[in-house]
Order: sequence, then C-alpha cells, then structure tokens
Amino acid sequence: MKDPHEFVPPFLSPLTHDEHATLGRIAILWGQVDMVLDLLLEATLGISGKQRQALLGEKPIGAKLDILKPLIADIASAETKRTALQFWDFASQTKTQRNRIFHGVWGIRCDGPQKIQPAATHYKDKGNTTKASQLPELERKLCKTARLGAIAAYSLHNLGGIEGGASRLFHGSGPPPPWLQEWKEQHPVDDDALDHRYKEGQLPFLTNPV
Repeated sequence: MKDPHEFVPPFLSPLTHDEHATLGRIAILWGQVDMVLDLLLEATLGISGKQRQALLGEKPIGAKLDILKPLIADIASAETKRTALQFWDFASQTKTQRNRIFHGVWGIRCDGPQKIQPAATHYKDKGNTTKASQLPELERKLCKTARLGAIAAYSLHNLGGIEGGASRLFHGSGPPPPWLQEWKEQHPVDDDALDHRYKEGQLPFLTNPV
C-alpha cells in the first residue's frame, strides 16, 4: 500500500512564503560572495583559475577568507586595498549566520512565556540562533558584501569599474557566442525590465529574467 506521507518531511517549516523567498535570495547572494572571493584569491596569489581550483579546491569560505586576509596588505592601490578589506570584514561578519541558516535546522525558538519565534540553530552552535527577523538585515549586508568584493576583484583583474546598478552575470566555457551581443541589446537591463517589488537592500531581479 502506498504511503500517503511518502514525500512529506517530518517537520513543518516555521517560515512564511516571503521568508522562504528571502532565504533563496541570500543563497544567490552568497554564491556571488564566494565567486568574487575566488577572483580576489586568484589576483592576490597571482594564479589562474585552474591553479586556484587545484590548490584550494572546495575549501569552505571561512578557510578562503583566512588565506585572503594577509594578502590584502600587498595590494598596491590604496583604494582597492581598502575595498578588499571592507569585503573581508563583511564576509567574515556574515558567514556564521549564513552557515547557521543553511546548515542548521529551522524550528520554533522558545525564549520565554508567550515568546516564541522561528529561528535556525546548529548543533555546533551550542544553542546560538539566527532568528527569521534577522534575515532582512543579513540580505542587506550580503548585497553590500558582494558589491565590495566585485569592485575590488574587477580592479585587480583590470576589468573596469562597476557602475550603476546590478547587471546580468553570464558564465560558461569559451568565448561568448556571436549572437549574445544582439540578444543583450534586445533584452536590456533597464528600469522597465526590473521587478520593482524588491526593496533597497534586497537582491534585484527582473520581471522576465530570460
């Protein structure tokens, strides 16, 4: 006989639909933070992407931040050095909360009579929590963290400055296909394309992403 609960997990999520969406945006932002950290390591170590992958592999972000910290002092440009250090500070501040909300477990935290709230904890944290009410501020910090890292990484790789708002990120192996430039011109990232339900301090997104 088929189990009617075969695909039902053992516990409910304590989060609202909007809080789930915030978690998803935080995950995307953390991917951006991790990517620009790798770019900073390549530049400050003077190695290629292939060498960085061979040497650092799948090291967690905390270990990569430990490697980056002493290398920042050797950055020639004072402005880029300052930006890279700001990136390091913000990434270090946010990694514990990020690890807790994604590697821990979400449930209800009982902080006293008639005071309960959704929160995430991890067995390694000895009871420390990140509450659902803290998610918006974490997203806001990660928006700034990713931007700081990108500014520093672009400067070190001589890719030009980061101007204006957010843009599309294209990735893949080899040079871009010849038709991509025409596609980008036909699908500009402008005010009309943005989904204006996002607020300042949130990850921007498009009404029709592709």
